[in-house]
Amino acid sequence: MRSFLVPLLIAAAPLGPPAIAAEWGDDTRAFTSGYERSKAICRSAKSARLPEVAAVAAPDCDAEALYYGIGRKADPVTAHACALRQAARQAPDADSPFEGRSLLMTIYANGLGAPRDLDLAIALACRIDGAPAEIDGRVLHLDRLRAEHWAGRDFDICDDLTSGYMMGLCASHGARLEAARRDADVARLTAAWPPQRKAAFAHLRTTADTYAEAVSENEVDPRGSGSGAFQVEAKAQQQSAFVGLLQQLAAGRSPDGTSSFADADAALNRAYGKLMKAKDDPDALPHGKDGIRRTQRAWLVYPDAFAAFAREAFPATDRDALLAALTKARTKALAAGAD
Repeated sequence: MRSFLVPLLIAAAPLGPPAIAAEWGDDTRAFTSGYERSKAICRSAKSARLPEVAAVAAPDCDAEALYYGIGRKADPVTAHACALRQAARQAPDADSPFEGRSLLMTIYANGLGAPRDLDLAIALACRIDGAPAEIDGRVLHLDRLRAEHWAGRDFDICDDLTSGYMMGLCASHGARLEAARRDADVARLTAAWPPQRKAAFAHLRTTADTYAEAVSENEVDPRGSGSGAFQVEAKAQQQSAFVGLLQQLAAGRSPDGTSSFADADAALNRAYGKLMKAKDDPDALPHGKDGIRRTQRAWLVYPDAFAAFAREAFPATDRDALLAALTKARTKALAAGAD
């Protein structure tokens, strides 16, 4: 369906206005010294130009979703047009890694959505700002692929990470891909459910998401440049565990476990009590005991909501085993914090 699309015509033009911060070949700042080889490669790539393209792209197009097939079928050709539109509007220092110039670099490197052009990919890499070691590694990586006449399709901007900032952005991208897969799994699972059950599931999923968000915000060390990535990954891990358990119950398999819910609950109380009695230690509990309490309050709602939903949707489920499995998973997380 293309009725919402509008024509896009971008004439041949330079990759963007020069800016010292984003023009790697001309960067003379002291902290960028020592990267002369990649800078020389960039200086030789200055003549590269974006092609003239007659294509279609929505005014508010999402190049990342189009290229990677997030929530829709992948459409690299339209992603290319969309990224060109974004690049025409980008400021020299405004580089999201999955749109505009950055995504065009990936498209031309892989030859997906446009003919492969590693010269142009390198030129774009030279105009994408970032940590010096990251820019250097990416330019050298692409130069090596060019020298090898590489014909693969799996080059990615996250291949050459050195900074915590990019770790966070790449983790968010990975979480978006994973969320789309989870949503597709859930859509298949719930497609034939009656409206009342879907409404009950929506409440359960909100409860699960609230707990996952609490883990991310209160139980992941916020210090260090990689903290954003770790928070994203912690939340995604909890959400994937929820969907995985849901699929297991839908297949008629109760969680395996050797302990009863009563035993699991007792172990949880011991782990929680140990944390609450421990001395405040920012290294062990960077958010303090209040962070653990906030997450625990969010968690307490979750197993009961899951058990109530399972009783109606999957009546063959062993309620004791389900509560024990959920409780043991929480105890494992608390025990890790107590060590």
